[in-house]
Amino acid sequence: MLFVEVIHLSTIKALLLTLACLLLSVRLVIAESAGYFAAWQALPIDGPFSAWKQPIGAWFTTDLAALDPAKDHFLQQNKGSGEIAVIGPQGKEPDLVSNAEFGDCEIHLEFMVARKSNSGVYVMATSEMQIYDSFGVAKDSYPGIECGGIYPQWMDNSNQNGRSPTVNASKPPGEWQSFDIVFRAPRFNASGKKIANARFEKIIHNGKAIHENVDLARPTRGGSESEKATGPLRLQGDYGSVAYRNVRVRPLAAPINPFFPFCIDWHDAKKRDFGQQAELLKELGYSGVGHIWLDQVEERIQKFDAAGLKLWLSVEFGDFSFKQWRGRVCQGKTRPGCEGH
Repeated sequence: MLFVEVIHLSTIKALLLTLACLLLSVRLVIAESAGYFAAWQALPIDGPFSAWKQPIGAWFTTDLAALDPAKDHFLQQNKGSGEIAVIGPQGKEPDLVSNAEFGDCEIHLEFMVARKSNSGVYVMATSEMQIYDSFGVAKDSYPGIECGGIYPQWMDNSNQNGRSPTVNASKPPGEWQSFDIVFRAPRFNASGKKIANARFEKIIHNGKAIHENVDLARPTRGGSESEKATGPLRLQGDYGSVAYRNVRVRPLAAPINPFFPFCIDWHDAKKRDFGQQAELLKELGYSGVGHIWLDQVEERIQKFDAAGLKLWLSVEFGDFSFKQWRGRVCQGKTRPGCEGH
């Protein structure tokens, strides 16, 4: 049975704040018990580069990375047996591509660039987080070229939709830096049709948040054009001197989204009817929708009830009668069956 919660608008702000706190607590408990926080999976950098696809060209391992004092456009070429990957002397080698593939995941890695060097982290081999020598640069040549930028997409023979970081957190060349990335893979239905875009949920550069909830309608320039539910981690190796260490990935469970938090007819650009909207939200893993306004409620109830979804209805009311929805409408928490909604 579908229940509709009716809330006076004057109480919504306080209720939403309380609900957000409760949902956060519940989500953390559920996430922990459901294995949301899985173990980190290291992608080791060892002598044979066993975690990475061959060929690797002139990449090598060392226990110390540093700028070449004679030419700071390059890193020193001191080969050794450490756990640091350094690109060869030309700064142009095959990308490092992980054997393992990932979907939703959290990524940590550390990198070092020489002066004016350029590299990138391609999540799922499709979506690039740019690595660049951006230290002290107030504004670079185009959005997304900066270190920490989300690289543009290539459309109509031009760079489009690049995203600059919200803050320049870059360190000088020759110093170790870090990225911490939370990534959501694109979603596909049973027939293979994409129903949700990939998304950078959060990116932290050297401890500073630089992106949140950036939707990616298509791969970035240079990424694989074939989007899938999983893909490898790819470290770019053809645009300058760079080193990597401490690369690890933690798979994430699907996000817990108890309610889709908007009026769906306002935000559905394709103008789908209520039945289509309900099926789409069900496919995406939502358990209900909240909140909507008081129009065409009967049709909404029928379609969402058929899809097994719940509806949270926010209205401004005085003497309004809800008789037509009696048995399916919660007027507060006193009606049996309304608890917990």
